[in-house]
Amino acid sequence: MHGRQPMGNMKRPVFHAAEIGPFAAKWLQQQFAKKPMDEGLRSIAAAMKGKGLAMPFTSNVEDSMLAADFFDKGGKSRLWGIDQEFMGAPMILLDGLAGRIEQAGL
Repeated sequence: MHGRQPMGNMKRPVFHAAEIGPFAAKWLQQQFAKKPMDEGLRSIAAAMKGKGLAMPFTSNVEDSMLAADFFDKGGKSRLWGIDQEFMGAPMILLDGLAGRIEQAGL
């Protein structure tokens, strides 16, 4: 809800600036990409298990649900990661880098 009307009813897109880094914001986008919210939340929960310090501002369900509202069904993001990457972020971000290396056959 934004003001007095749901964000989906706004005439212009609404963006959200989050206290996370840009790579963490992209990681969140990938967790929700083309998935229902509950599936995206399960994806985040599985990836963050035992790594709660990786993204302290989105590691709880309420903040992840808020972030989910800023990803379009097609995967386009309206979530801005405007802060530095948190010192714990490599716990999840390095998994993605390792996956890219495997895909490239390196």
